Amino acid sequence: MTKQRTNKLFIMLWVFMLCIGMIPITAMAAGGIDEIIVNNVNIVTAPNYTVQCGTGTAVYDPQEKTLTLDQAEITVGAKASSTAGERYGIAVKFGTADTLQIILNGNNKITLSDAQYRNMGIWATNSSLKFSGGGSLNVSLYNEKFPCAINGKNLEFDNVKIVCNQLNNQDPCGYAIRTAGTVISTNSSFDVTGFECAIDSGSLEMKKIAV
Repeated sequence: MTKQRTNKLFIMLWVFMLCIGMIPITAMAAGGIDEIIVNNVNIVTAPNYTVQCGTGTAVYDPQEKTLTLDQAEITVGAKASSTAGERYGIAVKFGTADTLQIILNGNNKITLSDAQYRNMGIWATNSSLKFSGGGSLNVSLYNEKFPCAINGKNLEFDNVKIVCNQLNNQDPCGYAIRTAGTVISTNSSFDVTGFECAIDSGSLEMKKIAV
């Protein structure tokens, strides 16, 4: 009887350890370490990694770490943390080693007009962002509580057009593009109105640029 109980306990312990060992693999396969909120939806857990954004779409590729905006119209600001006073059009939660590539197809818009909150267009403090694809992104924010259009660990712009403006007529406030790291721009243009600072960065490298 004692031997049977010992064997049963051993089998239960072995099964338990096997299940524990499988958890990280399952989480990694499902992309559970990532959270990317787009238009108030976590695209990492959305069906087919796709979020409808107005008449356009946002599509995420977890293998390539790419977020493709195709004529996207993002109008819902999501709360991406416990900070109740901030709303984000896109909020990226990666590990510090990750870079998210944002591919712009056609004309894309982030418009956050709610005057109650501190509005942020794209926010990724722990991740670097690379914009490419040949399209454009227009970020329009209500000027309240120091808004920011694009923030990331490092920022790179390759053959894209970025437009940042504010929706009301308050004095210039906030940042259009902000990073404590590096901004690299190649063959890209920036049109900024209404923000106190157009580009705030640790270092800046621009090639064939129009501001």
